[in-house]
Amino acid sequence: MSRHNIPRRSLAALAAGVAVTILLGGCASTNSKKLELNQDAERLYRAYLEGNVNEARQNLQQKLDLFQSPKAEVLARDARAHTLYVTYARLYLLEKRAGRKDNAEAAFVKARYWGLESYELSEDGWKTRVPLGEFMSATGPDRIAEMIDKLDKTASSGRGPKYAQASGG
Repeated sequence: MSRHNIPRRSLAALAAGVAVTILLGGCASTNSKKLELNQDAERLYRAYLEGNVNEARQNLQQKLDLFQSPKAEVLARDARAHTLYVTYARLYLLEKRAGRKDNAEAAFVKARYWGLESYELSEDGWKTRVPLGEFMSATGPDRIAEMIDKLDKTASSGRGPKYAQASGG
């Protein structure tokens, strides 16, 4: 063997090392992208909680755009669907409280669609624990409003979003 030939074992070890580095780098990159997405989502949610009706609407729209963009492809499909479900549910309640019936209806339909997607894609067995009929009744207008109010009040020390306080909702 000449001094320029590299033993096969060394090449295999080098290739394995490169593969592990790429794989771990890819995981770090994916985790970094998930962290950035979650930080953006949290910022938009906090702005929704603190804004007037127009600001809250705008922040919900931005969150919907974010989670329907390629940037959100780092998440599992069921996680994206669940986030879209809850965000459209928030938009439904905001539009209902703002008296924008057609906008509320459109947001409600989208919330139910993404809720059903979340249910169908569930990787935690949601579909096996909850019959479809029970799920559908839990995603009616009153139940969605109840869910969103509870989530928002929990996240805001019992206050709920500022737009709802101003409108008396």
